[in-house]
Amino acid sequence: MLNSQQEAAAAADTGFTLILAGAGTGKTTTLVEKVRNVIQSGIAQPDRIMLLTFSRAAAEEMKRRIAADVPSADALTAGTFHSVALSILRAFGEEWKQMRNFKGNPSVIDEEKQREVLFSLAAGRIGDFLGLPLDTIVWLCTTFNRKRGASLRGYSLVQDALADLLCGYEDYKSAHSLADFGDLIRDCCRLMREFP
Repeated sequence: MLNSQQEAAAAADTGFTLILAGAGTGKTTTLVEKVRNVIQSGIAQPDRIMLLTFSRAAAEEMKRRIAADVPSADALTAGTFHSVALSILRAFGEEWKQMRNFKGNPSVIDEEKQREVLFSLAAGRIGDFLGLPLDTIVWLCTTFNRKRGASLRGYSLVQDALADLLCGYEDYKSAHSLADFGDLIRDCCRLMREFP
């Protein structure tokens, strides 16, 4: 049973709803009820609904709970931000390849492979980093890579070397038709803008 605030958030209305709530406050229950209400009121068909979350388990749980009451809910899309972005990119694979100048079909690399590539590239340029350990260089690259444009205060002496290393990393991914997790979200947004 929902409380009054949850009921207001779960109402079948059009537009956007922002729900700010802490752990254990019933966000999933409220969202499940919202989707049920939207489907049952006819505002949107299940195949026009996308549920995005941070964990696969949460996405599967929400879809299962909705489908228990609304059998047609099997048609809705539910998944993590990265998995849904990858599905969209693969559905438009030729456009993705064209957009990123990939020669072959793209492969996704995990954070471990990303670090491995960055270690290899940084090791070949270690002299550019004024004695910084490889671990620190790679940490700076991955942090900077996730937050492009972030400040590197305190590292101004190696800022150009880091920028060059990141360019080398981008070139490596392009030459090998690779995308990392950060690329999936960026590429999906870019694909939608460039190939509406």
